[in-house]
Amino acid sequence: MSLLAVPIISVVALIVSVLCLVIIFMLMTRYKTKLAVYESQLQTQELLVSNIQLSCDNLDLSLDSLTIQHEQSLTENTLVSKQLEHRIKTLQSQLTSQQELISQLQTDQGNDKFYSRAIKLAKRGADIAEIVAECELPHAEVEMLISVYQKKS
Repeated sequence: MSLLAVPIISVVALIVSVLCLVIIFMLMTRYKTKLAVYESQLQTQELLVSNIQLSCDNLDLSLDSLTIQHEQSLTENTLVSKQLEHRIKTLQSQLTSQQELISQLQTDQGNDKFYSRAIKLAKRGADIAEIVAECELPHAEVEMLISVYQKKS
């Protein structure tokens, strides 16, 4: 029995060894499959990270471009604003001048009314005292108007 026991032990040891090898092979295959899945997932994640980084870079470029455009618009708007301020000041100055001219013309027109009235009175034959009283003109000016406009009889 001892002779048979040795080959049986050897056979059992061989079977156990083969079973261990099969189990190890199966585990290795399983782990290799899992490793391949993990590597695939890692590559997918790296690709996503790369795409996200590229998108971020593109957004940075867009932001830089928009910032430059905004700064140019601000500069342009500032220039236009200064030009408009200058135009407004010029127009205000012109308006003030025109208002002063209108005021002066109204004052002169008031004086012209007195002279027009005095000339009409002189043409009708009114005397100096009457014209001075009605038109509030100086005596010498009324004398001149009478000498120019009164009909000589």
